[in-house]
Amino acid sequence: RCPDPEAAAKMAEAIELARKEGDSLGGIVEIVVDNVPAGLGEPVFEKLEAELARALLSIGAVKAFEMGSGFSAALMKGSEHNDPFWRDPHTGAIGTRTNHAGGVLGGISNGMPLVMRIAVKPPSSIRKPQESINQKGEPVAFSVKGRHDPCICPRVVPVAEAMVALVLIDMILLQERLSKQSDLESLREKIDTIDTQILLLLAQRCHLTRKIGKFKEAADRPVEDRQREAQLIDKWRSLGAELDLPDQLVSRLIEEILRASKQMQQEACLGPEGGRIHQ
Repeated sequence: RCPDPEAAAKMAEAIELARKEGDSLGGIVEIVVDNVPAGLGEPVFEKLEAELARALLSIGAVKAFEMGSGFSAALMKGSEHNDPFWRDPHTGAIGTRTNHAGGVLGGISNGMPLVMRIAVKPPSSIRKPQESINQKGEPVAFSVKGRHDPCICPRVVPVAEAMVALVLIDMILLQERLSKQSDLESLREKIDTIDTQILLLLAQRCHLTRKIGKFKEAADRPVEDRQREAQLIDKWRSLGAELDLPDQLVSRLIEEILRASKQMQQEACLGPEGGRIHQ
C-alpha cells in the first residue's frame, strides 16, 4: 500500500527478513482525506484533530498520532509553519498554499485535505526467545509459537480508514444538526433534549437529597434548615434575574423543590416504628 513502488518492495523485503528471523517490525501509516468540507469540529471540546486522535489511538498497536507537520512542527518557526491563504485565479476556490496544519485550524476543518499519521508498534508475538517472569516472580524464557504477522501495518490501513470515516460522519451529522433550519419540529426536538437533561439532573438531586436525609439521621440533626432554605431561595432568585428569567417562575420552582426535598429527607429519616425521628 505504499504509493512508491520501489519503497514498497523494500518494505516487503524488510518484513520478510524480520519474519525469517522470528522477529517483527512496526511502521507509520498515513491517512489522507480529500474534499473535506470546511467547518467540521468544535473550537474547544470535540476538536476535529482530538476526535481523530482518540479514534485512531483506540486501534490496537497504535502508539502515536500526529496531524499535518506533527512533531516536526517543534523544529519550525512560525513563518515556516503558517499556512498562507490564497484564492485560485482559475477556479476562485480559497485554500492554503501549504498544509502544515493538516487541514485543521483551531479544531475546525479548513477545507484542505486532512493529513494524519499513526505509529504502529511491532507485534509482540514473535518466535525469538524472550525473557520474562512467571507467577512466582522467577525468570523464564519463552517464544511464541504459531502463525503471527511480522508487521500489521497493512492490516491497520482499512481499520484506520474506517475509524476516520466514523469520526467525520459524526462531525457532519453534528454540523447538520447545528445548521438545520429552525422549524417547529427541530425546535421541539431541542426542547425535548433540554427536558430530558432537566429530569436527569432532578433525579441526581433527589438521590443526593435522600443521602443528606440519612446523614442528618446519623448526625441527629433536624431535617428543616430555614437558614439554608433562605440562602437557596436568594441564590436562585439572584441567578434567575441574571439569566432574565421570570421571578415568579424561579420562586415557584425552588419552593416546590425545597418542599419535595424536605419530604424525601423525612422519609429517609423514618424510625423503626414508622414515626419520623425529626420534626
